[in-house]
Amino acid sequence: MALGLKIKQTEIAGNSLTIDDDTQNYTVNNLTGYGTPNPDRTDLKLFLRVFHVDKDGVEAVITPETYNTALVTSWTLSAVKDGRKKYYIIGIDISSTVPSDIDVNAYLDAIVAGAGLGSLTNGSVVNIAGTNYTLYITASEELPIPQARMDKVEAWEVIEGLRGCDSCEEQIKDAEAFYNLLKGLIVSAVYNFDKGNKTRAQTTIEKANETGEKLYEES
Repeated sequence: MALGLKIKQTEIAGNSLTIDDDTQNYTVNNLTGYGTPNPDRTDLKLFLRVFHVDKDGVEAVITPETYNTALVTSWTLSAVKDGRKKYYIIGIDISSTVPSDIDVNAYLDAIVAGAGLGSLTNGSVVNIAGTNYTLYITASEELPIPQARMDKVEAWEVIEGLRGCDSCEEQIKDAEAFYNLLKGLIVSAVYNFDKGNKTRAQTTIEKANETGEKLYEES
């Protein structure tokens, strides 16, 4: 069984994400991990490509913070919008020859501009700048929503801050309405994403973000 690269996403309060290499080592319970009979981690350069997909299906590139392709174990994405993300983790086997990051990125850019990264096959041999390399790739999609979750917390904090105020009844009702709306939108977005209704999930989470913005305007 070929190497199967894996990633794990962690949301950070605000609008940042951490993406970890979750491939782990080869064992009888992880046949696609690093190590014999698969390549070791030291045999690879790893690249992460990320795209944000809006409710209209338009993809926008998100560039991770600078990382060392030979040593990276995690990537940081800063100032990202909530919602649907496409992740591609790509490994280039460097056990025989080591390509430059510039050449690999130029190759990947050409694929993105053409057939798309989804056209690449895990374990295939590709030609980069005149030399053949074995390429490993895994694609995944997630729905990170750190801003929406933080907005829901903020709405609850507004409610709690108004408790005991005899003249704040209307403000409390408004804050509770924001909280309940945000909670419902988040639950709906996650449910739809898990069911494969990704466009509906993205539309819903964009609505949640708009609701959060109104909360800040009125609080």
